[in-house]
Amino acid sequence: MTARLPEPAIHLTVGELRLIRDHIPGLVLPAFIGTAPVDDEDGAMAALAALQRRRILGPIASLDDDEWVRNLPGVLVLAFIVHGAADLAFQSHSWGDDGATDHSTVVSGHGAAHITVRRPAGDTDVDRHRVTIRVSSLAAIWPMMMSVVPDLPVTKAAAGAATITMAASQALVAALRSGDARLVGAVVMEMHLPPDAVEVFRGLSGPLLGGYRLKVFSAGGGVVFAGNWFGTSRGWLRMRAGTTRPAARTTARAMRPAAGTTARAMRPSARPPRPAAGTTAQGIVDGGTVTVVAERPDDLANDVLGLVAGLVRDRAAAAAGVGAAAARAGRAR
Repeated sequence: MTARLPEPAIHLTVGELRLIRDHIPGLVLPAFIGTAPVDDEDGAMAALAALQRRRILGPIASLDDDEWVRNLPGVLVLAFIVHGAADLAFQSHSWGDDGATDHSTVVSGHGAAHITVRRPAGDTDVDRHRVTIRVSSLAAIWPMMMSVVPDLPVTKAAAGAATITMAASQALVAALRSGDARLVGAVVMEMHLPPDAVEVFRGLSGPLLGGYRLKVFSAGGGVVFAGNWFGTSRGWLRMRAGTTRPAARTTARAMRPAAGTTARAMRPSARPPRPAAGTTAQGIVDGGTVTVVAERPDDLANDVLGLVAGLVRDRAAAAAGVGAAAARAGRAR
């Protein structure tokens, strides 16, 4: 997706960002930045010189200083403040032929902060990976999140959805890879698969062209939402594993957040049941299910838009409710 992203943007390397973190006590960054301190003195000196040369860090800062906040650009300090006060966090990992991207968007007050790390294919020097940091209004959350979703060369878009057992999915994908229509038909008949399953799972029989994983966390660290999409020449396939057998078929509409979906509605209604004593790994595979929904790129974008809009709206409503309660309590005194 192409969209105008918020400016200004601060451009760093992972090594430079880790060095800055080491000189701001208490600063917490996304886990994909890494938690180990910079212990290579030569590397630290080189990163310090690069930061000062690009005027991201003031000239008087040194490696002996414990606090660099006063020597950093205001937009970078603001991004760090938003990260420290966030009450909602979106984190994604995406990948394609040209490499992978880790992204974090956090929300606090009426603003958001974004950290994006681009990891080129074949580049194993993590400290050289490029980091972009931005701050924005809440309206920029969705464009920022969609900016890291890889483009797919879709040749023939699939449609539909199906829920089948994990064992049946393995057999169906193997049959589709064989290219033998009679074998595919035999698997469908033997395992009583729904008609939509063949076309929906056909995308998994070829090479995967990309992937997108999104998780949303609340202020307490609880997972509010988790979704996985896999890119194929037939479009995106959204996948969800289950531990119980639901109805044989489901619809794409049921898998997507509807207009007005609330954060509470997006949460699982209950934790998956724990495996019974003596359950084996093979037993889980045999008894588990996998739901696959074939989506076009616009469908994925709408999924994420509905999720973001619902969560941000619920967050605003909750804040308004707390404010109103505080006002009533103040008048009652």
